[in-house]
Order: sequence, then C-alpha cells, then structure tokens
Amino acid sequence: MEYRRLQKVGYSTLIVSLPNEWLRDAGLRKGDQVVMMPEPDGSLKLMPRSLAKPEIVPSPFTINSDLFDELDLFESFIVWNYVLGRDTIEITSAKEIRRDYIQRVKELVERFIGLNIMEETSNKIVLKCFIEPKNFPIDILIRRFFTIVLSIYKEAIDGITELEPDFLDRIANLKDEAEKIYWLIIRLILLSQSSKTISEKIGIKDSYEILDYRLLVENLEAVASQFKGIAEDVIRLNNEKERIGKQVLEAIYNADKLAYSIFSKALDCFYTGDMKLANDALKIMKDVEVQEELTEELLMSLNVKSLAYIKRILWAIRRMAEYSADIAKISMRRALVKLDSYMNIKQVIS
Repeated sequence: MEYRRLQKVGYSTLIVSLPNEWLRDAGLRKGDQVVMMPEPDGSLKLMPRSLAKPEIVPSPFTINSDLFDELDLFESFIVWNYVLGRDTIEITSAKEIRRDYIQRVKELVERFIGLNIMEETSNKIVLKCFIEPKNFPIDILIRRFFTIVLSIYKEAIDGITELEPDFLDRIANLKDEAEKIYWLIIRLILLSQSSKTISEKIGIKDSYEILDYRLLVENLEAVASQFKGIAEDVIRLNNEKERIGKQVLEAIYNADKLAYSIFSKALDCFYTGDMKLANDALKIMKDVEVQEELTEELLMSLNVKSLAYIKRILWAIRRMAEYSADIAKISMRRALVKLDSYMNIKQVIS
C-alpha cells in the first residue's frame, strides 16, 4: 500500500500523481485518457480507457416454439429468461405458433411485473420487459412481499376458527400477488450479481447482502407456498368442526399462532437488527414442537379419514415454522456482519 498527498493546482483543483511503474505497465503517456469509476465502498477505480468495457446492448433472446413438445417446458424458458434479466424475448415458429402456447404466453404476461406483448403475428410474438431497477428498491419490495405473506398467514389462522365465504379466492389472489413480487425480486437480485450499477440502484450496498436477500426471499416464498396446498384442507376442517372437537381445533390454532410468531419476529429482526427478536423466534420453535406433540396425542381419538387432512395442515404449519426459523438465522447473521466492534453487540441484544 502506498500513500500520496493531494496537491492543489490553480484555485480549486486537487491532483495526485500516479506511480511510474503502473503507468509503464499500463502503457500510458501524457495526453492518454483514463476511466475513473467510484466504487460502493468509497474507493475510486482507475484504468486505461482501452480496458474499459463499452456498454453492451443485449440482443433479443429467441425461443423457437417448434422445438418444444411440452407446454410446461416452453413456459419455463420464458420464465427463466425474465428472471435472468433479459428485456426482449422473441417467440417464433416456422409456420404458426400453437394456440395453447399463445394462450400460455398471455397468461405469463399477467403473472410478471413489467412484461408486455409488443408484437404478435401468427408466427412471432415479441415480449418486452419494461423495468427500471431504480424504481424498485429492494427493501420496499421485500417489505411488500413480507406484508402479503403476513396477510396470507393471518387469513389461514382466522380460517381455522371462522371461515369467510371467499376464503379460497382471497388466499389465491394474495398468493398470485406474492408470486409476482417474488419473481421480480429474484430478477433484480440476479441482475445485481453481475452489475454493481444495478445493485446500487436497488439499494444493495455490499455483496454479502445479495445472498441474504436471496435466502430471505426463497424462505418467504416457501412459507407462502404452504398455504396454497392446505387452503382446501382448512375449509374441510371448518366443515367438520363438531366431529373433530374444540380441543383439537384449539391445538391446531395454537400451533399456527406460534409459527406465525416465529415468522413475524424473524422478519422484524431482519430490518431492525435486534438479535434478541431472532433468538426469541428460535426459542418459540421448541414450543411449536411441543404443541405438535400435544396435537398428535389428541388426534389419536379421531378416525383415519379425518386424520389425513389434519396431518397435512400440521405438516404445513411445521414447515412454515422451520422456514421462519431459517429467516431468523439469516437475520442474526445479517445483524452480526454489520457490527464493527465488540462494543456494538449491546445495540443488537438490548
């Protein structure tokens, strides 16, 4: 490491001389141009202009629909092109694009934020993604995602004791909204891995945050996915309340509330850095296990037909609690990374 003083030239200009050895190695002479790029950590990157990479305008990604025999595989190609950050996707066919493929494309456009059909003929569809990263700060997106998942969670808890007529529709609508946010966040995270400019635009300051955000979002999506599978089981639970009995219903409700508490505390820790919240969330996980054992004992009195779907609900609650506990661990690590001294430990455990 070498230190050099800033020198003042003229009325307000500051300059610093460059090492001769570096100038020789770089082949730079008087009058040559260099490129300067401020880095997120406050440093300044300096390089010869010849080494600076020009901004490359990506070409459209072409999907030949004739090569696909399965609709789901065709859909996956479109989904992952969106997620990988490609702005233009061209779907082509030597003759005509199949009608079911066209219908699936239109459904996908509704499912993904910023994706639009810009051109459509019998043998060609052009999809364009209009997303400006700076308009989607990562923290705001994740808070929105968290709020949606929290709403789904609350709907499910309330549904165990008192079911609204539109319960299934509300769960489905919230799940669709959560999925839109999820794919947008994944797209932005993947783009930020390869571009510091995009990373800065969405508010990611350090590279380690990319992994934290990715793990957080994957666990949030996993929690939301559990509800899709058990929504109909919750309806059946309500229809058979009298046969199941109040004690079993209360046991399931209490297990769900405990899992919800883990989820809420873990997310609060992620944003506040309060490690005590995360630690409390992890301790509640033990209570979930105890409550699960208690419920299992109560289920012994039910017939086999009732047992199957209640088991599915309990399994989903357990998985949600485990995903939430993982979020708590991510939050604890995130809080620790931000500590710059032993003395600051008090700030995150008080």
